[in-house]
Amino acid sequence: EEIAVDDAGDAYVTGYTFSADFPAVNAVYPHSSGSTDVFLVKLNATGETLVFSTYIGGNDFDFGADVAIDSAGNAYLTGHTRSPDFPTFNALYPKLAGEDDAFVFKLNAAGDSVIYSTYLGGGRWDEGAAITADDAGNAYVTGNTSSWEFPTVNAFDPNLSGWRNAFVTKLTAAGDALAYSTHLGGSDGDSGWGIAVDLAGSAYVTGITHSEDFPTVNALYPSLTGNYDVFLFKFNPAGNAGHYSTFLGGSDYDDVYGIAVDGAGNAYVTGLTESSDFPTVNALYPIHLGKYDAFLFKLNATGDSIIYSTYLGGREDDAGYGIALDGAGNAYVAGATFSSDFPTVDAPYPNPLGDADAFVLMLNAAGNALDYSTYLGGSRFDCGCGGIAVDSSGNAYITGDTYSEDFPTVHAVYPTPASDHDIFIVKIAPQDDFIGVYDPSAGWWYLDVSGDGFWTGGADAIFRLGGGEGSLPVAGDWNGDGVDTIGLYYPHAGWWFLDVNGDGFWTEGSDNDFGFGGGRGSLPVAGDWNGDGVDTIGLYYPHAGWWFLDVNGDGFWIEGTDIDFGFGGREGSLPVAGDWNGDGVDAIGLYYPHAGWWFLDVNGDGFWAEGTDIDFGFGGGEGSLPVTGDWNGDDVDAIGLYYPSAGRWFLDVNGNGHWDAADDATSSFGFQGTKPIGGRWAH
Repeated sequence: EEIAVDDAGDAYVTGYTFSADFPAVNAVYPHSSGSTDVFLVKLNATGETLVFSTYIGGNDFDFGADVAIDSAGNAYLTGHTRSPDFPTFNALYPKLAGEDDAFVFKLNAAGDSVIYSTYLGGGRWDEGAAITADDAGNAYVTGNTSSWEFPTVNAFDPNLSGWRNAFVTKLTAAGDALAYSTHLGGSDGDSGWGIAVDLAGSAYVTGITHSEDFPTVNALYPSLTGNYDVFLFKFNPAGNAGHYSTFLGGSDYDDVYGIAVDGAGNAYVTGLTESSDFPTVNALYPIHLGKYDAFLFKLNATGDSIIYSTYLGGREDDAGYGIALDGAGNAYVAGATFSSDFPTVDAPYPNPLGDADAFVLMLNAAGNALDYSTYLGGSRFDCGCGGIAVDSSGNAYITGDTYSEDFPTVHAVYPTPASDHDIFIVKIAPQDDFIGVYDPSAGWWYLDVSGDGFWTGGADAIFRLGGGEGSLPVAGDWNGDGVDTIGLYYPHAGWWFLDVNGDGFWTEGSDNDFGFGGGRGSLPVAGDWNGDGVDTIGLYYPHAGWWFLDVNGDGFWIEGTDIDFGFGGREGSLPVAGDWNGDGVDAIGLYYPHAGWWFLDVNGDGFWAEGTDIDFGFGGGEGSLPVTGDWNGDDVDAIGLYYPSAGRWFLDVNGNGHWDAADDATSSFGFQGTKPIGGRWAH
């Protein structure tokens, strides 16, 4: 299976089915035709309605491999077929040419009209493996061919060089001509597994090769290192030359399953490797742990420098099967794991669930931190081997296979399994921070768990912990589980109480209290000062403009490990902390209520750096209180203001430092005398 998503958040899934009762809705082909058929399903954004679902196939075996969507919502499919009666329309190649041909199929956005459908192949075996489309509606396809007469036009290599080569083909929007079509490979076996296209129309192709003479161009790694290596090839827009082409791998088996390209032309690939010497650079996980580990590799636009390359996995077998990107360059990977120690962060399912599980993770743009990573599955075998897509809001869509009757379902159009082997479709929303207030007079906390900006009773959280005039609230992820919980600071004693287990009660032995700082006017902050995924505390003394940050999180001041510095100052200034640039490390900032002016230490060096750090005006007025959080799930914190006299909030959701009514958010939550906090209150 594979998955794509359109601008409205509708998900498109393709694959193949043996089932004569596969659900068909508004189907262009409502009935099964052969032993196996391709299917194409369009699911609405809520996941509760099929927009359409159709079979596609003839009287023999038909296999759907990949799906892509263009800006108009047209769907493009590729795969391979043995059916001489595979449905063709406006076909460039209307007849089956060999034992098994690739096909390319384009369906309109409504799902009720075929724009074109064509075979693509020669006299032997040909398989379409991956497809993408550009804004003009041109389709780019890769796969493998053993046919010497595979159709070539304007080819980089017009000839079959080995017993099997990859192919790369570009079809015009109408499907009535090949813009180019080429073999790609050496004198042994090669297969194309993934394809992407950049804004200039250059195609990026990845796959696997056994050929020592695979064509390399400006190669970062010009030689085959193991028995099988990954290749990564960037074509020029005409398809007749390469910008770069390189091997990628170690001394053992390496394979690749997915590729994505960002707006700057950087290429991202994922797959699996058996190689303990797979090239790693700036690696989050530099050590090979299992027999097979997943990998994630980012190459710059010119192909001459690795931005990062890391293993992903535990002590058993792991593989990355799909990759997608958001607009900020964060990478989302779906795959499968047999490992009980696969790395999890902010996970709705932090522990293994069955014999094998799917996994889903999000790696930040710098490649140095996981925003989240989770198992996904039931009590049997589950695989995220169908791919992943991401919409413009940062929602991730995953498909794969499950044998688990207890696979988790939510808002499901089909909540129970139809057989012992079904596909699944999962949508994971970005994890935003939400607001909350603390009432020091009574020690009551009110957390907006639902995230709607209003008190909704049972969906939100209320509890009592602490209290007392002068007590000041903080919130942070004290144990690295991805969920923020609350804490209190008592300035007169310099004493802290952190609700580490997050149950809203004080639990001796589980929660944490300690003395750190204290004294007149000291104000608390909390942040992840070293990028380890755990928040720790800090203090700001406004009269001196001095900060003390407990970097190692032990609750004591350790000279040389913890840090202190001067930044800002003046009575009335209020401290904030957040990840201002998305690098996974929090830094400090200041808010001056009387002027409504903010100063954010973006580079985190503890000094004001003109041109790097930022200052701006947002809000203001005596009594206004600052709050920070990731309000839109983009892994960058932004600011907000709370006016307790009215219980009113103003959040700078788009993070530009200005109030934009269309993008930013205002709500009512709280009352006079309460103090604001922001955090991620749930997975």
